[in-house]
Amino acid sequence: MISPAPSALYVIKDASGRYRGVAIDLGSALAQKLGVPVEFVPYLASGAITPDAKRDVWDVTFMPVDEKRKKAVAFGNAYHLLQSTYLVAPGSTIKTLADANAAGARIAGAASTATFRASNKASPKATHVEVAGVAAAVDLMKAGKIDCIALSRESLTSQVAPAGLKP
Repeated sequence: MISPAPSALYVIKDASGRYRGVAIDLGSALAQKLGVPVEFVPYLASGAITPDAKRDVWDVTFMPVDEKRKKAVAFGNAYHLLQSTYLVAPGSTIKTLADANAAGARIAGAASTATFRASNKASPKATHVEVAGVAAAVDLMKAGKIDCIALSRESLTSQVAPAGLKP
Protein backbone atom coordinates (compact mmCIF):
# COMPACT_ATOMS: atom_id res chain seq x y z
CA MET A 1 0.00 0.00 0.00
CA ILE A 2 1.15 3.51 -0.79
CA SER A 3 -0.16 6.59 0.99
CA PRO A 4 -0.31 9.77 -1.05
CA ALA A 5 -1.19 13.19 0.33
CA PRO A 6 -2.42 15.59 -2.35
CA SER A 7 -1.08 18.75 -0.77
CA ALA A 8 2.41 17.39 -0.27
CA LEU A 9 2.98 15.03 -3.13
CA TYR A 10 1.34 16.54 -6.16
CA VAL A 11 -1.33 13.90 -6.34
CA ILE A 12 -4.66 14.82 -7.85
CA LYS A 13 -7.86 12.96 -8.49
CA ASP A 14 -8.80 13.37 -12.15
CA ALA A 15 -12.31 13.59 -13.62
CA SER A 16 -12.54 9.80 -13.82
CA GLY A 17 -11.80 9.48 -10.08
CA ARG A 18 -8.30 8.06 -10.62
CA TYR A 19 -5.31 9.39 -8.74
CA ARG A 20 -2.35 10.66 -10.73
CA GLY A 21 0.91 12.38 -9.95
CA VAL A 22 4.51 11.77 -8.91
CA ALA A 23 3.73 9.64 -5.84
CA ILE A 24 1.29 7.52 -7.86
CA ASP A 25 3.88 6.92 -10.59
CA LEU A 26 6.61 6.06 -8.07
CA GLY A 27 4.33 3.85 -5.97
CA SER A 28 3.01 1.98 -9.02
CA ALA A 29 6.53 1.39 -10.34
CA LEU A 30 7.71 0.13 -6.94
CA ALA A 31 4.77 -2.28 -6.64
CA GLN A 32 5.38 -3.55 -10.17
CA LYS A 33 9.09 -4.06 -9.49
CA LEU A 34 8.29 -5.99 -6.28
CA GLY A 35 5.51 -7.96 -7.99
CA VAL A 36 2.89 -6.94 -5.44
CA PRO A 37 -0.50 -5.25 -5.78
CA VAL A 38 -0.77 -1.56 -5.00
CA GLU A 39 -3.54 0.12 -3.04
CA PHE A 40 -3.47 3.88 -2.54
CA VAL A 41 -4.51 5.25 0.85
CA PRO A 42 -5.39 8.94 0.42
CA TYR A 43 -4.68 11.55 3.09
CA LEU A 44 -5.78 15.18 3.19
CA ALA A 45 -2.28 16.39 4.11
CA SER A 46 1.11 14.85 4.82
CA GLY A 47 0.77 15.56 8.54
CA ALA A 48 -1.87 12.84 8.85
CA ILE A 49 0.38 10.12 7.39
CA THR A 50 3.02 9.88 10.15
CA PRO A 51 0.70 8.74 12.98
CA ASP A 52 -0.44 5.82 10.83
CA ALA A 53 3.14 4.50 10.55
CA LYS A 54 2.66 2.55 13.79
CA ARG A 55 -0.84 1.35 12.84
CA ASP A 56 0.26 -0.64 9.78
CA VAL A 57 -2.07 1.32 7.48
CA TRP A 58 0.57 1.75 4.77
CA ASP A 59 3.86 0.14 3.78
CA VAL A 60 5.46 2.92 1.75
CA THR A 61 4.71 6.63 1.67
CA PHE A 62 6.02 9.78 0.04
CA MET A 63 6.18 12.90 2.22
CA PRO A 64 8.43 15.80 3.15
CA VAL A 65 11.28 15.07 5.56
CA ASP A 66 11.85 16.94 8.79
CA GLU A 67 13.43 16.14 12.14
CA LYS A 68 10.13 15.31 13.87
CA ARG A 69 9.17 12.77 11.20
CA LYS A 70 12.61 11.16 11.27
CA LYS A 71 11.77 9.98 14.79
CA ALA A 72 8.84 7.91 13.49
CA VAL A 73 9.63 7.06 9.86
CA ALA A 74 12.74 5.82 8.02
CA PHE A 75 13.40 7.94 4.93
CA GLY A 76 15.11 7.01 1.68
CA ASN A 77 16.61 9.33 -0.89
CA ALA A 78 14.77 12.48 -1.88
CA TYR A 79 12.61 12.19 -4.97
CA HIS A 80 11.57 15.85 -5.09
CA LEU A 81 12.77 19.05 -3.46
CA LEU A 82 10.05 21.36 -2.13
CA GLN A 83 10.09 25.10 -1.87
CA SER A 84 8.07 26.45 1.04
CA THR A 85 6.42 29.85 0.77
CA TYR A 86 3.44 31.91 1.82
CA LEU A 87 0.36 32.74 -0.22
CA VAL A 88 -0.56 36.23 0.94
CA ALA A 89 -4.13 37.51 1.08
CA PRO A 90 -5.14 40.18 -1.43
CA GLY A 91 -4.46 43.65 -0.02
CA SER A 92 -2.11 42.34 2.68
CA THR A 93 0.82 44.48 3.81
CA ILE A 94 2.99 41.36 4.09
CA LYS A 95 5.62 41.58 1.35
CA THR A 96 8.62 39.77 2.87
CA LEU A 97 9.41 36.93 5.27
CA ALA A 98 10.30 39.58 7.85
CA ASP A 99 6.79 41.06 7.48
CA ALA A 100 5.29 37.62 8.16
CA ASN A 101 7.34 37.36 11.35
CA ALA A 102 5.48 40.11 13.17
CA ALA A 103 3.04 40.26 16.03
CA GLY A 104 -0.42 40.40 14.51
CA ALA A 105 0.46 38.45 11.36
CA ARG A 106 -1.87 35.45 11.07
CA ILE A 107 -0.52 32.41 9.23
CA ALA A 108 -2.55 29.26 8.51
CA GLY A 109 -1.03 25.89 7.70
CA ALA A 110 -2.01 22.24 7.46
CA ALA A 111 -1.71 20.41 10.77
CA SER A 112 1.49 18.47 11.45
CA THR A 113 3.08 19.27 8.08
CA ALA A 114 6.79 19.93 7.71
CA THR A 115 6.07 23.23 5.97
CA PHE A 116 3.85 24.47 8.79
CA ARG A 117 6.51 23.51 11.35
CA ALA A 118 9.05 25.43 9.26
CA SER A 119 6.71 28.44 9.23
CA ASN A 120 6.44 28.34 13.01
CA LYS A 121 10.23 28.36 13.21
CA ALA A 122 10.71 31.09 10.56
CA SER A 123 7.95 33.36 11.91
CA PRO A 124 7.80 32.83 15.69
CA LYS A 125 6.25 36.26 16.38
CA ALA A 126 3.23 35.55 14.16
CA THR A 127 0.03 33.81 15.21
CA HIS A 128 -0.13 30.37 13.62
CA VAL A 129 -3.52 28.83 12.88
CA GLU A 130 -3.54 25.05 12.39
CA VAL A 131 -6.10 23.73 9.89
CA ALA A 132 -6.94 20.30 8.48
CA GLY A 133 -5.89 21.13 4.91
CA VAL A 134 -5.41 23.77 2.27
CA ALA A 135 -9.13 24.20 1.53
CA ALA A 136 -9.76 25.17 5.17
CA ALA A 137 -6.92 27.70 5.02
CA VAL A 138 -8.31 29.21 1.81
CA ASP A 139 -11.72 29.53 3.48
CA LEU A 140 -10.13 31.39 6.41
CA MET A 141 -8.30 33.68 3.98
CA LYS A 142 -11.49 34.46 2.08
CA ALA A 143 -13.19 35.26 5.40
CA GLY A 144 -10.39 37.66 6.33
CA LYS A 145 -9.34 35.58 9.35
CA ILE A 146 -5.73 34.97 8.22
CA ASP A 147 -3.11 36.96 6.34
CA CYS A 148 -1.27 34.13 4.60
CA ILE A 149 -1.05 30.37 4.09
CA ALA A 150 2.15 28.37 4.61
CA LEU A 151 2.64 25.40 2.29
CA SER A 152 4.75 24.24 -0.63
CA ARG A 153 4.85 26.52 -3.66
CA GLU A 154 3.37 23.79 -5.87
CA SER A 155 0.42 23.23 -3.54
CA LEU A 156 -0.30 26.92 -3.12
CA THR A 157 -0.01 27.69 -6.83
CA SER A 158 -2.69 25.11 -7.57
CA GLN A 159 -5.03 26.88 -5.12
CA VAL A 160 -4.78 30.42 -6.49
CA ALA A 161 -7.15 30.28 -9.50
CA PRO A 162 -9.79 27.87 -8.08
CA ALA A 163 -10.03 29.95 -4.90
CA GLY A 164 -10.46 33.19 -6.83
CA LEU A 165 -7.18 34.52 -5.43
CA LYS A 166 -4.55 36.37 -7.41
CA PRO A 167 -0.86 35.39 -7.34
